[in-house]
Amino acid sequence: MVQFKQHWPIAILVLIAGISSAIFVFIWGRKFGVCPIVEVTDLQLKTIATLTDIVDLGLKLSTALVGFGAAALVGIKTEVKLSRFMRVMLVTSILFFAQSALYGVWWRFGIAQMYLNECLSLITASALQWRFQAHVYLFMFGMCAVGILVLGAMFRETKKPEYDT
Repeated sequence: MVQFKQHWPIAILVLIAGISSAIFVFIWGRKFGVCPIVEVTDLQLKTIATLTDIVDLGLKLSTALVGFGAAALVGIKTEVKLSRFMRVMLVTSILFFAQSALYGVWWRFGIAQMYLNECLSLITASALQWRFQAHVYLFMFGMCAVGILVLGAMFRETKKPEYDT
């Protein structure tokens, strides 16, 4: 039991890395398929623009939060002391946000390929759908990890500073 108490952060991070690898392999295997010739409507163009805006926002937030998390781990501010649980949650959120950014960029590559091939109906292809869903859900998981981190910090026992008089 003592062994697990010391190594549970590593076990959690290995579990997250395994799940992340499985997601990557699953999404990597999705194919675009055949492009049927259809008339492009204004509604389809607006839908693609809206989805692109969602991914762009997620990319900006994910990269900013990865940078913030990395700065916290490196210890830019020495006054911030992180417990083991807080460090694990911070690394977990960084991993989720980094993956979210990866799938967002990968989705954008698919959109570029769709425009290059002049086949806007590929927006419904499983390859693009899974990339988009992975981007959104991993971003939400990262936000949940940050929420747990904040709750852990809020209920953390702190020592009162000693003052010399």
